[in-house]
Amino acid sequence: MSLEAITRKIPQQQRGFEKQRLILTVCEEIILEEDVNSLKMNNVAQRAGISIGSLYQYFPTKSAIVAALAEEVLGAYREVVQKLLDAVTTKKEFAQAIQAIIAKSVTYQKKNPLLVEVALGASADRLTRHLVAEDSKRGAAALAEVAKRVKIKGDDKTLARQSRLFERLIADAVRISASERGKAAKDTLEECATLILKEWGLNRYA
Repeated sequence: MSLEAITRKIPQQQRGFEKQRLILTVCEEIILEEDVNSLKMNNVAQRAGISIGSLYQYFPTKSAIVAALAEEVLGAYREVVQKLLDAVTTKKEFAQAIQAIIAKSVTYQKKNPLLVEVALGASADRLTRHLVAEDSKRGAAALAEVAKRVKIKGDDKTLARQSRLFERLIADAVRISASERGKAAKDTLEECATLILKEWGLNRYA
């Protein structure tokens, strides 16, 4: 799903793109200052210096705004992960890439607190939840593709199923580690990597 599919009015000129960007920037500020639930259309319009009618022209609902932000944040994160996977040509590189993905997921989350708010908001918002689910599917498909490329043992169906589980495992491990401190957080991430590498016969490269 693209931003065009989420928004009501598709900007045709630079001024329109700038207004759409302004709206999203204001919404991001509100979410980071408070939380997703504090996002109110009247407040957004006031802070952006536009009429409520103009806001609704671009985003018909709060859900559409949150989904647009989710699309941007998750898309940027997926690019980081995809670059790591695209460079993989051997099992050793795959093992290193999996470890790097986990590490970069933690770093990205710390540098992009909006990602956390979007994920939390996804549980109560159907449109955003759909976007997060679609992103997870893309991530799993990318893992499965590399697993086949480096000849991880298993048929296509098995690798696809394992990739879905591992994609979810990484997301959960990163989320859990964010609430932990020091060694506990490190252990959670290391255990996540160990489980994946062992299941795919990559633990000897760790």
